[in-house]
Amino acid sequence: MLYRINSICAVDLYEQLGDVEGRAAASGYLAVVRLFQGDATVARQIAVSGLRALRLSLAATSAQPYAEALVGLAHGHLRRCELDLAGARATQALELAREAGYRGFEGMALGVLAAIAARADDRAGAARLALESADILRERGFNLALAHSLIVHCEATGGASNGAEVETLLAEAADSFRSSAAW
Repeated sequence: MLYRINSICAVDLYEQLGDVEGRAAASGYLAVVRLFQGDATVARQIAVSGLRALRLSLAATSAQPYAEALVGLAHGHLRRCELDLAGARATQALELAREAGYRGFEGMALGVLAAIAARADDRAGAARLALESADILRERGFNLALAHSLIVHCEATGGASNGAEVETLLAEAADSFRSSAAW
């Protein structure tokens, strides 16, 4: 809850300061928070609003706010099972995050791509993308997104032959989720 309140305050503050890029970044973050709280419709509205403001601003010089907002849109499309749109937005976010050197949102975009691969029954692709995502998210401390990527990996690789590995990853996912529950 605290992250949501801080994000709302940040969006308002950036708006008052006329910092379009900051507003877009805060909107992207708030969209992800709202998405993980289960409100995909509001998350999409927030992300679209931030992107529109950024597109209208000639002062935008960084790809990072776009990447943040695109990850929020990708998650929204994924939750509505719009896999083509989710994939397009996640791919855009991944490219922009890599360009900007913003590893946390690179990891989140990879997590969306992993979930898409899992839904398309590409288990090997889902497992590879989920592990790549998890490595980045673990490094950056993005615990809630890390939990999601670990769960996708377990879904993609789960089986009797690797039960101990799945159990270990699910325990880490639970710990990551608990550590992000403060908001």
